[in-house]
Amino acid sequence: MEMAYFRELHRFSRKALRGHYGTAWAAVMLELLLRLGSWLAPAIFAAVCIRRGTLSPAALFTDWRWALAASLWWLLSFCIRVPVQCSVRSWFTSITELSLPGQARCFFPTARRYFHALYFFGTTELVRSFAMLPLLLAGTGTLLLLRQSTGIPEGGLWLFAAVQGLAAVFWAGWYELRFSVSLSAVPYLYLNDPHRGVFRSIRDSRRMLSGHHHRLAAAVLPYVPAIPLTGPFLLPCLMTDLTLFLQLRIREYEQAAFSGGNHV
Repeated sequence: MEMAYFRELHRFSRKALRGHYGTAWAAVMLELLLRLGSWLAPAIFAAVCIRRGTLSPAALFTDWRWALAASLWWLLSFCIRVPVQCSVRSWFTSITELSLPGQARCFFPTARRYFHALYFFGTTELVRSFAMLPLLLAGTGTLLLLRQSTGIPEGGLWLFAAVQGLAAVFWAGWYELRFSVSLSAVPYLYLNDPHRGVFRSIRDSRRMLSGHHHRLAAAVLPYVPAIPLTGPFLLPCLMTDLTLFLQLRIREYEQAAFSGGNHV
């Protein structure tokens, strides 16, 4: 049953991409470059701190010029990336013939709509960042324990604690991954209804993907072994499959809610 579902999903997405592959590739690469570019300045700031041996929270104050430049770069990149991200998601939805009436129109005809989108996706990124706190705390604690375990007679005890910390890093990373996956439908919920609240969208995305993470992984994982060989040329196919799966899942969830039945 599941195999037939994904076989049909792949077949439909290939049909949708016919005659649109060049545009799809350009759209995916544009969003990918903007996403990677937004972390360019923070990565340079971290590299400078590592070179100086000052990679710590105190570096935000001692190297405040670098920190300010990195923060402003990320903020500017985010303001540019939001409309591009919305346009790319909407375009992929439109070629799969699952867009709602008027969805493919200009997204930000007014400054109010644009700033609302910045608030919506900025809040989503903030919630995602809070979900990373357990991973950051576990990773920092494990790094400190590993440093304490070298060069002292009682290093065995510290090393044991560091190994337990590595287990905490694993589980914290697993939680952060599942949480990020559960937010995959948020951009599409915004496209379908821009007036939907951000926290309602986050809640609905987590509910509709609860118990369906393995299906989302089944739609994405077949591309993973081929991407190192083909480079970015399979990304349009991956994006089309992902868009199709999430939009279909949104429709199933909303139909179940409308009929008053249990969420599937």
